[in-house]
Amino acid sequence: MHTLSKKSFGKILALVMVLALLCGILTTIQASAAARGAWAPNTAYAAGDTVTYSGSTYTCIQAHTSLTGWEPPNVPALWENGGGGTTPPPATNGVTFYADINYGGTAITLGVGNYTLSQLNAKGIPNDWMSSLKVPDGWTVEVYEHDNFGGTKWTYTSSSSWVGTDANDKMSSVKIFNTADSGNLVWSDEFNGSSLDSSNWVYDIGTGSGGWGNNELEYYTNRSQNVQVTGGNLVITAQKEAYGGMNYTSARIKTKGLRQFTYGKIEARIKLPSGETQGIWPAFWMLGSNIDSAIWPKCGEIDIMERVNKNSVVNGTVHWDNNGQYASFGRTSGNIDFSQYHVYRIEWDSKYIRWFVDGAQFNEILIENGTGNTEEFQKPFFILFNLAVGGNWPGSPNGATTFPAKMYVDYVRVYR
Repeated sequence: MHTLSKKSFGKILALVMVLALLCGILTTIQASAAARGAWAPNTAYAAGDTVTYSGSTYTCIQAHTSLTGWEPPNVPALWENGGGGTTPPPATNGVTFYADINYGGTAITLGVGNYTLSQLNAKGIPNDWMSSLKVPDGWTVEVYEHDNFGGTKWTYTSSSSWVGTDANDKMSSVKIFNTADSGNLVWSDEFNGSSLDSSNWVYDIGTGSGGWGNNELEYYTNRSQNVQVTGGNLVITAQKEAYGGMNYTSARIKTKGLRQFTYGKIEARIKLPSGETQGIWPAFWMLGSNIDSAIWPKCGEIDIMERVNKNSVVNGTVHWDNNGQYASFGRTSGNIDFSQYHVYRIEWDSKYIRWFVDGAQFNEILIENGTGNTEEFQKPFFILFNLAVGGNWPGSPNGATTFPAKMYVDYVRVYR
């Protein structure tokens, strides 16, 4: 925390005052506040004087003559970061981390994202460096003791924007979320552990009927080769290998029987497979919880995000039964950089389902009062993630398709 104890500080201050009297230094202390430029040792400062140090401005609280080791961040009894009796307001476009307590020293602001130790280093933040932070309204920060989101975790929001001793000089990785205007969080999986949470997820195993009804080419497994929770992510991996009579393996997980939702804001932060992706079909989607009795499409399906092949866009679609006839409605997003994470979301209430990528809407459908026989979408649904290989829509992989293909899910959240 880089601070002096009250007892030690009192002795040092008393000694300095004696020396100041003997040397007549006190007569040089200014009577009125002034901007004094950069802080320097062996300088007389008056209450209200302002100085700069390591890129920050400090206001003198108590008149004194400075000594080496009394740099403003080190002696909060003498200096206040900011001035005028206030600390600097938090940034609105990111979380600001400070090297010293009380928002002092070097300040670095980071936006939404997951930052391992190496990524923090690249941003100018060394290991075990952070001593205070400021969190904007609507943002959440998870600070981890170890690299790659391991060890003790501390969570901070704007209401707990922090100065203290619990995580002081202990940050080695961090996750930053902007949840402004999302509503009340009712359920999430942050994938911070080392295995899939069986209270949230079950596996689909095998090929299903006719390749899960789409003539897909993979065999879904629950093996670690195909599904893992690691580095703060759910990682689904599609591999080219002979298994179960198929030539590819992958994974498909769902919250069926464990978590179901009617309406809400449902989102996930996902990085999709990169490289040559002919025949690769990742999806974040939902099915009606009554699928076993109602049978598809009468149960309804909400595809929050699907990408096929090397398309530069994602699809957002619904499927339902329209008075005995199969019906669907969908649109595509704008172009997306799939080398990066993106937040895919629907906002679903009794009137509309709307689709978003990184907050930008690209589709909506009216479902109010069962318009177009859409009454399926007024009932509970469960969530699925999968990474399909082949099928009616994308077609088969070719010789250039990149394997293994990986889909990373940072988190999934449901708000009301």
